[in-house]
Amino acid sequence: TGGGFDTVVAMLNFGLSGHSNVTCDMEAISMEGIHYGFLSPWTQQLGWRNWQQPWFLGDELCDAIRYYSHLRNSLFPYIYSMAHKAAETAMPVTRALSLMYPDKPEYDYVANCYMFGDSFLVAVFDMKVTLPEGKWIDYFTGEVYDGGRVIDYKKPDGRGGALMVKAGSVFCTMDYQKWIEKKIPDNYHISVYPGADAEFVLYEDDGYTYDYAQGAVAKTRIAIENSAEEGFDLKLEKREGSFPGREKAADAIPSAPDIPAMADVTSFDVSVFGKAKSVTVNGAPVEFRIEDGRTVFNVAKDDHENSQLVYHISL
Repeated sequence: TGGGFDTVVAMLNFGLSGHSNVTCDMEAISMEGIHYGFLSPWTQQLGWRNWQQPWFLGDELCDAIRYYSHLRNSLFPYIYSMAHKAAETAMPVTRALSLMYPDKPEYDYVANCYMFGDSFLVAVFDMKVTLPEGKWIDYFTGEVYDGGRVIDYKKPDGRGGALMVKAGSVFCTMDYQKWIEKKIPDNYHISVYPGADAEFVLYEDDGYTYDYAQGAVAKTRIAIENSAEEGFDLKLEKREGSFPGREKAADAIPSAPDIPAMADVTSFDVSVFGKAKSVTVNGAPVEFRIEDGRTVFNVAKDDHENSQLVYHISL
């Protein structure tokens, strides 16, 4: 209970025990508590006491809750896929640094930083931020940091902590929508942070039932391969698996949801951190553009449905 710094060790200890689905009461009266609450395995913002509904907290905190709720919503394909990974492997969504870097005994004492799935590092409350070896990119600002050290992180305005992406990461996001069941996305965004080989498996299921435990799940593997200074390959494999959905029972209450079946494959927008010299797919040139220091191109739905795609990005 409570959403302050004292709960972080408990959250990490649960993860060390293979228990991933944990959270705490968000400390909505502080920017730091909002940052931590929304970047936990699941988010609980209680308004039952002390007038903690967002619209009573003042413009700054209300805006922060709006920003972080939009951020978490857009990250949902990544978070949900990491939850599937946790269910299959017991590797938790929120991971103590000592779990991920067991050869660093000093990380046993780091309680303010944790990995959030495969790609993100979150720092909460104390901004003495421990960055493991490698390059790390500030998700808020795009600034690049060298790892293997502790930095004094300066939070951007309106942010309650640090959110870093590990160089050598690939993952999916989606457009923000007002609630998670509003519609099944027909387009995903692939974020690519070059620097090492990596993979991400996008999991999709009906979102309601336990049918996934019997294999009713669709998976799309996306990978960075053949990483080198001059470029890398981005592999987008065809979707495998399916889920049937369920018809609403005749005696179901009116508010019971429809259980959706698997939708058509999606299109993708790809955003690569850095400016590419050229992009090809299966040897053919691809149109791309540079936006805010990123290389952006599109993957049509039909292309994704019909074949495995291997893009080569020259840097």
